[in-house]
Amino acid sequence: MKKISFTKNKMTVVSIFFYILVPLGIFAFFQNCGVKKQFAAETAKSIDPADLITPSGDITPDPEPEYKTSLSVNPLVANRVLMVNYFRSIFGEGATVNANLLIGRQAMDFGSSYTVYDRVITADCNKKKDSFTACAGNESMTLTAPPNLGINIRREAWRLRMCHLSVKYLPVAALRKIDPKANLENVPNINEENIKKVFSLFFRARPTPGSEILDALLITAQDGKTPLEQWQNILLSICISPHWQVL
Repeated sequence: MKKISFTKNKMTVVSIFFYILVPLGIFAFFQNCGVKKQFAAETAKSIDPADLITPSGDITPDPEPEYKTSLSVNPLVANRVLMVNYFRSIFGEGATVNANLLIGRQAMDFGSSYTVYDRVITADCNKKKDSFTACAGNESMTLTAPPNLGINIRREAWRLRMCHLSVKYLPVAALRKIDPKANLENVPNINEENIKKVFSLFFRARPTPGSEILDALLITAQDGKTPLEQWQNILLSICISPHWQVL
């Protein structure tokens, strides 16, 4: 058997590595560099220098980040409890039932949720019915209503309904706030001074209305056939305004 020379074979492998593989590796390296340089050159050609230069010749800076400078905030308005008291103070105790039904029980529209205490004291809904208790009218109470919901469509629908009913059936109660002797047949005179007094029933701690508003209310009154109807027109025009409920 012929003896194999490991030393000779080892030298052959080393020779192949240095004389064949190394040159191939060097060639591949420079070829790769050439591809990279060609890619960089093509990329540079595709960029328009005008995109980077402003008319003044300066390099275009990175765009500034945009920030929102305005916020949307709901106005602070009277909640259900305060609105019930408003109508009762203007149109008397006769407005209590409608105020409780249309406003007092609408916590999710007027704000001011019921409390756990309401649940305890109103276990029997038939024995206690008012605007400040949760199960008035056998309705489930709302414990999660926010304190302030702003002005929304449902709220305004309830409030306008309350205005129309109060002005239709309880106008004299409001007029007695400016003249205690007022009744269906004898109502206060319609003049700027009395209109200002009625206006202040709704717009409390507010400046008196200007001449433009007073003139508009006087014109509105002319549509009524009787003095009472004329006052009803004035009362309704003031009541349906959404501004008096803003605190």
